[in-house]
Amino acid sequence: MIETKHDSINTFKSFAVCYGKIDLKKSTFYDVLILEPELYSENDIRRAAKRGTVILGYISITEIGQHQIDFQEFRGDLISKHPFWDSWLMNISKTSIKNMILNQALKIKAKGFHGVFLDNLDNTGVWGNLSHMKEHLIEIIENIKNLWDSSIISINNGIHLLDRLNPIIDFVIFESIASDFDFSSREYRLSTEDSFIEKINIAQMVRSERKKKIAVIEYANDFELYQRIAQRLEFLDIPFYVGEIDLQRLQKNKKCQML
Repeated sequence: MIETKHDSINTFKSFAVCYGKIDLKKSTFYDVLILEPELYSENDIRRAAKRGTVILGYISITEIGQHQIDFQEFRGDLISKHPFWDSWLMNISKTSIKNMILNQALKIKAKGFHGVFLDNLDNTGVWGNLSHMKEHLIEIIENIKNLWDSSIISINNGIHLLDRLNPIIDFVIFESIASDFDFSSREYRLSTEDSFIEKINIAQMVRSERKKKIAVIEYANDFELYQRIAQRLEFLDIPFYVGEIDLQRLQKNKKCQML
């Protein structure tokens, strides 16, 4: 039987997330790469895909960055600015916003990516500012899958959506299970033991009850903290990636040594 990219997603051991431009020839040791699609040409992605890496394009599905080309065009459909990032919440109930997100997915498909990584779903969670737009978000993700049936879809957390989306989601990524970043002080540190146990239990539930592959993004700015994060996670058989908070640089190797 020929293994498909969907099969390989169920067994991947290493992955990386980088929103800055990288040399894709130097990233072949990762099984899965999550990239900012605007930084790469179709030739870049198709050449990298031939080396066997599963490549996903990043979409911030409820927010738009001020640096994005479409920002001014959709300025009237934005709700509020993020307190820490240069991004704005979008009114995802608007047809114009829904079409813009779908067009992003189709551009990612055209470049040869294997699928998408959808971020910022938790804005529609019970405590999120878009909690009343949960159904619109589900509609958008279902439409991405309908337009691109072969796509691999990964989501950042978003477990409040799994009752509806579990059949079309391939794997779930969690953030900051073992680590913590204080946006006010800009301090990298370990998460508290209580927080670590709570988040691990949630992730393990997604793996055991939802039958989904899970992975973790952690944050550190020195190798000592990376080692302490690794000690917490290595016995759990969960792929994890450690980067700096803006994820603009790719880590050096599978052991996530800091550049």
